[in-house]
Amino acid sequence: MVRFLLQNETLLRRAYGRKGLEEIMAEAFPEGITAAYREGAMSFLRGEHFDLAARFFSRYLRHRPEDVEAHFLLLYCRGWDAYLKNRYRSSLRAFRQALRLVRDELRDRVKGFLEKMAAAVGQMARELQEEGRRRGAKAAFSLAEEIRVLAA
Repeated sequence: MVRFLLQNETLLRRAYGRKGLEEIMAEAFPEGITAAYREGAMSFLRGEHFDLAARFFSRYLRHRPEDVEAHFLLLYCRGWDAYLKNRYRSSLRAFRQALRLVRDELRDRVKGFLEKMAAAVGQMARELQEEGRRRGAKAAFSLAEEIRVLAA
């Protein structure tokens, strides 16, 4: 339901008007729209809809820019979305940026994401190596190792 409401915000506004939409959102999300954006982003992330998850993490971060975990997850989603679209350079850049955010207190909360990230980066490295793109492969292997060490 969260995903439906958030994805169809414009349609609901047309059908119920701005005031009606605000009432629906207040009923569905007593904690407010900010919480709805985070909940929706997490729902899309769990469903591996990385592009949509990234969109809602971005909306959430407009209201809560201090949330480092959400910044990490936004970059994680961007990295996976680019990876699935075979845009390896963009993927590696996003994963590298996400890695820079990881500190001790965040590491435990994102350990599973780090492990999945390491697997994807390792796969990219192998594919780049097979294509003869040595420099890209070397950078990816190095990043995969850095992620594995951090996740350990």
